[in-house]
Amino acid sequence: MIFILDYENCHYAGMHGAEYLESTDRVEIFFSPACSRVKAGDWNSIKQSGCGIFTYYLQQSGKQALDMAICTRVGEIM
Repeated sequence: MIFILDYENCHYAGMHGAEYLESTDRVEIFFSPACSRVKAGDWNSIKQSGCGIFTYYLQQSGKQALDMAICTRVGEIM
């Protein structure tokens, strides 16, 4: 399963449940200068699951910029 996190909106709450990830899962985290730090404990929970982890950092943020990047990625997946 693919999980896409808008870290700018969910912050640390988006990482809850990482212990249920499986090695066949994929986590894609989108973040920007507005929220660019992931708690080490949350990051480690995801890494320990063995799932694929991909991060997307939006260098310049603007109105709805991160949302548009996520929409583009969802379109690629579909």
